Amino acid sequence: MEIESVTETPDVEYAERAQFEERYYSLLARARKELVAYAAERAGSEAGSAAGSKSGASLKHNFVRLPKIDLPHFNGGYEYWLEFRDTFLSLIHNSDCIDDINKFHYLRASLKGQASEIIKNIDFKGDNFEMAWDLLCERYNNNRLLVNNHVQALFDVEPVNKESATSLRRLIDSMNKNIRALKSLKEPIEHWDTLIIFMMSRKLDPTTSRHWEEYRNALKSHKSHKSHKSHLFL
Repeated sequence: MEIESVTETPDVEYAERAQFEERYYSLLARARKELVAYAAERAGSEAGSAAGSKSGASLKHNFVRLPKIDLPHFNGGYEYWLEFRDTFLSLIHNSDCIDDINKFHYLRASLKGQASEIIKNIDFKGDNFEMAWDLLCERYNNNRLLVNNHVQALFDVEPVNKESATSLRRLIDSMNKNIRALKSLKEPIEHWDTLIIFMMSRKLDPTTSRHWEEYRNALKSHKSHKSHKSHLFL
């Protein structure tokens, strides 16, 4: 953040940080999934060797000692649903190395507050895992409500009250988070440039807002001068 505050090309630094974060969390999810698969395969192999008959690598075990997975908690807020859903699908739901009763355990442990109430009365057994997951998706996989929530979050981003690199970074991170969520919901955000720029500029502190207007005016002047020169050349 200190580097970004003094760089002459902050947009480049912000873009690089965003790309790094996306790659980091993608690799982190993949690594955790590989650890789960490795632990299950190793436990299966050990069980198979002890029995001396079956290869445990191809079997599911109800009492596999799995490594600890720090799943994000979901309390029912629509703004957190996409992150929770994608993480849970990647690490738990789509894993062939975890049986349904353990998947159900992870699901119950991850849900808090209003979200936990949805599956509270479902009997805790493997056959009911898919039912519990489907009920959760039925409640929160509502594109219209998700879009409305993330659009509202863009309007409700906390404004920057005084000139601060930290506050500006927080503003950008919050805006980017909701914009990425809207993109994943198939919203045409590539056509929202004017709206997003206007919304962000209204959140700036007076000093930064003044610098921003000066920069925009200088940019317009440069483009106008360049266009005029090109016209004369033609």
